[in-house]
Amino acid sequence: LQQNSLHGTIPQELVELPFLMGLDLSWNNLTGIIPENIGHANVLEILSLQGNELNGTLPNGLFELTNLKYLFLGDNGFSGSISENIEQLANLRQLTVSENPMAGTIPSALGLCKYLESLNIYYTNIEGTIPEEVCLLTQGYNNLQIQADCSRDKATAVPFIKCDCCKICCDHNTHECKAESDEQPSDIDDQHTTSTIASNSDVTRTQAMEKLEVEVLHRGATFNEMASDDPRQLALNWILDEDGMGLDFNARNFIQRYTLALLAYSLDSQAWGVTGDETVNLRVVESNFSWLSSVDECSWYNVTCTSGVVTGLWLDEYSLIGTIPPEISRLVQLDFISFRRNCLYGTIPSEMGQLSTLTYLRLQENALSGTVPDSIFGLSALEILYLQYQYNNDWACTRSSGEVVNIYFSEGDATNGMNLGLIGKILDDNLANLTSLRDIRVGYNQFSGTISPKISHLENLGILRAENNKIRGSIPDEITMLENISEIWLQDNYITGEIPQNVGAMKNLENLKISGHRGLVGTLPPSLFELSNLEFLYLNGNSLIGSVSENIRQLTKLIDFRINDNSFNGTIPDAIQFCQELEILDFSHNDLSGTLPSGLFKLSTLQYFYLRANSFTGSISEDIGQLTKLIHLLVDENKFNGTIPNSIGLCQDLEKLHLQESGLHGTLPDGLYDLMNLQDLYLDRNDFSGTISERIGDMTGLLDLRLYENRFSGALPSTPGFCEDLEILLIENTNITGTLPQEVCALTAKNLFSIEYAALRADCYSGDVNVAPFIECDCCDTCCDHVTHECHNMIT
Repeated sequence: LQQNSLHGTIPQELVELPFLMGLDLSWNNLTGIIPENIGHANVLEILSLQGNELNGTLPNGLFELTNLKYLFLGDNGFSGSISENIEQLANLRQLTVSENPMAGTIPSALGLCKYLESLNIYYTNIEGTIPEEVCLLTQGYNNLQIQADCSRDKATAVPFIKCDCCKICCDHNTHECKAESDEQPSDIDDQHTTSTIASNSDVTRTQAMEKLEVEVLHRGATFNEMASDDPRQLALNWILDEDGMGLDFNARNFIQRYTLALLAYSLDSQAWGVTGDETVNLRVVESNFSWLSSVDECSWYNVTCTSGVVTGLWLDEYSLIGTIPPEISRLVQLDFISFRRNCLYGTIPSEMGQLSTLTYLRLQENALSGTVPDSIFGLSALEILYLQYQYNNDWACTRSSGEVVNIYFSEGDATNGMNLGLIGKILDDNLANLTSLRDIRVGYNQFSGTISPKISHLENLGILRAENNKIRGSIPDEITMLENISEIWLQDNYITGEIPQNVGAMKNLENLKISGHRGLVGTLPPSLFELSNLEFLYLNGNSLIGSVSENIRQLTKLIDFRINDNSFNGTIPDAIQFCQELEILDFSHNDLSGTLPSGLFKLSTLQYFYLRANSFTGSISEDIGQLTKLIHLLVDENKFNGTIPNSIGLCQDLEKLHLQESGLHGTLPDGLYDLMNLQDLYLDRNDFSGTISERIGDMTGLLDLRLYENRFSGALPSTPGFCEDLEILLIENTNITGTLPQEVCALTAKNLFSIEYAALRADCYSGDVNVAPFIECDCCDTCCDHVTHECHNMIT
């Protein structure tokens, strides 16, 4: 959720999510403190809150996150000190608290975080001396890199914090930073020591080219056969001729640095650069951290290293354009890759299957095409695979030249036609080889094939999302053996057969969406109602039959329940009242009948209530007023009788009220006019009578008012003229007479006008020249005959 202009505080409910592994709220406008219950997110591995307006001290719960690997808190207003309890974060790899008014000293307990790779504490009020226990980590396996306010103050010649092991030292006052080698010599044995070249005579271009051709380039490529603007050639020129670090080609990190440079030149964007311009998406704070700058590549923005070796690339939403180079596989110790929401096109290189240590692969929201290489299914360490949303995306990125690329089209070029996303089989037998897989999301592509029974081999799988593809066949019974699964999204594919009878065996299931399959038939399995943790259940748009069981009472955590557009029959069980968390309930377009049970009106959290196009009878109870959180109430096309209950006025948040063709009669109750937030009011094709109250002008939010085909009488009051946003007013085939008020006609100069549809329609036409129109209207776009119901467009 980074960079979304979010504001307000962090809700406590967010950190209560039981399977939350990563939370990125960086670069928003959040305020307040970190919730104390943050410790409940006990599987959290990544927490990024940098670039907000958060304050307060770091809560004790933060130090209970024993699985935490990456903690980014920079650029906020946090105060207090770093607790000795930091030692409990034994898996921590990166810690950033820079640009906060934090004080105190660095606790020696931080030295117990033996996996720590990066520590950023610059531009804070932290002082004292970096403990020896922490400095020892700079010599250890991870080669810890520290950046602190350890530059000597120009006035006092005394650094704000004393550090003999820092990689980069900053001036607390001027905010100028320098690499440690520029500040003072160090006798620490840095495992990432590089050799610099004194002159071009120390290494020949030919030798460097030969080394890269053998050890980096793929598919038989050679530099002599490349165009001058080939990214591989550009990266070569940069590292040999332009790079301020001036590496010898035998330097330990030469290949790594070249490969990162190649990635930068392959994925063109205005976000790349060495200037540190804060206006670009990369949002670097100092030029020292920009890609293609002269500092150690492990200090480049969002590059993660362990012992000087690149282990992670996190480049989300940086407008990166182009194809992923196969040479990325030369970063052999990559643990995670995240290129979410860029403008990447082309295919996934098969060489990525050589990244045997890869655990996170996040390529979602791009414009990739082709099949997923078989080699990807050999990544036995892979835990996270995100490939969703490669199809029908409509956003643009900007090249460094200023050219705009829209990934709705193949390779961003409109002449190539629409990009069709990834294809081929994704859930077949090969998937079972990813034995470490915990989360796979491949929705909104063109994947085909079937779901293999071998999916049961993925014992760690918690999330399966493959919605909006072309996956066929039945859901195998073996899927119910996934004991850790919490989410299954298979909606909008070509699924056939029935819901597995043993679906209830997936006890941790919270989210089940298998809607939009006309080939999915049968009844609801009894075991479905044993899923006591279920919160979201989407079964809409299938061909399911039967009734809803009284055992619905067991789904007490249900928030969103949709079975619309099926062939269910019977009645709504009164036991629905036990689903006290329900916010959305959609039973529309079925064959349900009977009266509405009293239990429905006890669902006090209900916001969206849809019963459209069924055969419900009886009246709408006055208890509807208990549903005070309703936003939508759509119960049209039923066989009710009775009147609109006056208590409807208690539903003050109501925006849409659809009662058309529902068998209701009587006059409109006063409570109806209390609905100040109402936008859509559909009362057409009923047997309502009486007059329209002047209070209708109190409903100033109205956009669409439909009163036609009723027995309303009298004149239309002038007060609808106060509804300045009104777009549709239909009052034909009623007994409303007189002259349409000028206050209403005045709305046609605002929103009450359309050349595409009838926006203002009344009985203002007579087919008999001897009979005057039923109502006078000189501003209606459509006039109808009150007797024959014949209508004419008055604009044309």
